[in-house]
Amino acid sequence: MAYIDKHTKSWQDKSKCLKCMFKVVHCCLCCFERCIKFISKNAYIMVAMEGHPFCDSCCHSMKLMIRNIIQFAVLNVFSQVRDLFAGICLPFMGRRYARAPLTAIAR
Repeated sequence: MAYIDKHTKSWQDKSKCLKCMFKVVHCCLCCFERCIKFISKNAYIMVAMEGHPFCDSCCHSMKLMIRNIIQFAVLNVFSQVRDLFAGICLPFMGRRYARAPLTAIAR
């Protein structure tokens, strides 16, 4: 997409419609890529757990997600909150505990 975008830059500068179309296509491709990565990640987990072929595991993992959509949504929200909390708190905790051995040595 970047290759096509780079080589049609002059056309996009002339036409607002073409520029908007490229942005929409780029957004759709980004969403598609995220979905494929998500499905692949879950399929690899199913391959590791059950030992079935990759395509069968893709179908099985999608069926599992559809049956348990609420549980997946809740788990996703909690994991994002945990990651946010860890990203905020850990740097401050690291500084606090990094100074503790130095103060013990200074005494």
